[in-house]
Amino acid sequence: MKNHDPKWWLGEPLWATAAAQGVLSATFFWSGSEVTKGSWNCPDKYCRHYNGSVPFEERVDTILGYFDLPPNQMPQFLTLYFEDPDH
Repeated sequence: MKNHDPKWWLGEPLWATAAAQGVLSATFFWSGSEVTKGSWNCPDKYCRHYNGSVPFEERVDTILGYFDLPPNQMPQFLTLYFEDPDH
């Protein structure tokens, strides 16, 4: 979806709910995660905007790399999107 206007994204996403509770959240290509809505502002370090040319292996490696971060920097809520099931 190309529209990043929050009015088109109804409801509160799970990552925003988690972040509002103090849970560090990360999203990788998840639709709508780059939309600033409510208290959610997707930090560049933990939010990757969709790019279908990124291989699946690189996506998984990025998420797994978060587990190597120091505990205070490691996201506790993570999402990872694969578009193949949508086609």
